[in-house]
Amino acid sequence: MATLPKTKKAFIAELNKKEVTSIKGKALKKCTVFALKAEYFVHFPEMKPKQEPVKKAAPKKVAPKKTANKKKASNETSEKKEGVKLTEKEQVAKIADMDMAAVIQMAKQVAADAAKSGLDNKEEITKPTKARKSKWSDVIPLLLASTQNQKKDGSYSFTLQEVIDLTGMPTKNKKGEPSSWTIYSGDWKPTYKGIGSNVVLLGHQAQVKGAPSSKAARKQFDASQATNWTLTLSPITPEQQIALMEPRLKGRIKNWVYTQQQFNTVKAKLDAQE
Repeated sequence: MATLPKTKKAFIAELNKKEVTSIKGKALKKCTVFALKAEYFVHFPEMKPKQEPVKKAAPKKVAPKKTANKKKASNETSEKKEGVKLTEKEQVAKIADMDMAAVIQMAKQVAADAAKSGLDNKEEITKPTKARKSKWSDVIPLLLASTQNQKKDGSYSFTLQEVIDLTGMPTKNKKGEPSSWTIYSGDWKPTYKGIGSNVVLLGHQAQVKGAPSSKAARKQFDASQATNWTLTLSPITPEQQIALMEPRLKGRIKNWVYTQQQFNTVKAKLDAQE
């Protein structure tokens, strides 16, 4: 004798026997148990349980409960509420045992709760998101606009104090520690997503000298006394830009540096020169 499927996988297997692979264009494995069960009864109507009229139970006479029993019942109810959460497999099996009327009622309640949640969080959900822009895309041009720091070969040279004066960038973070751009020369390399990449996108390559090389030296770093710290910005050709960008495109490496759109912009400039 055929029995009603107990799991989502079993429902799908039975529907496949009737050459049913989707419900309203949606693959069976992506459908809910509610939808699978309803579709199952369409193709296997003989399996649909007959609903019997509900008999009203005669009211029982309940003896007055003692305070101790009342407290015990309260504790039992609390324990049930704090019981272990059912696994997904157990939930599916439990739903499969329910009659269709109960399943439909549960689905309506879930839909109502979801709609209420959407209304309660409407402002947060519809809040427009802004594209993130690197702060350095506005800072580097300030350095390149300083003609007094430009040399005859087209490169630029700056002391740390000159960089601070020209850009207004803070030398300490929110924790009061030295900012990374002042103590890590690596931040200025083309492989760095913040400063270095923005320097490359503006047709230059940066080099920092005099930044502290050890952890102990970084902790003692004082921007006001950093006389050895110097920055050089050297111009590079579009071919050199592409050579630096292409291996580090988004999608090619895990910690990507450049986007495909940025690469396409530089490539278009090179194509226009040819």
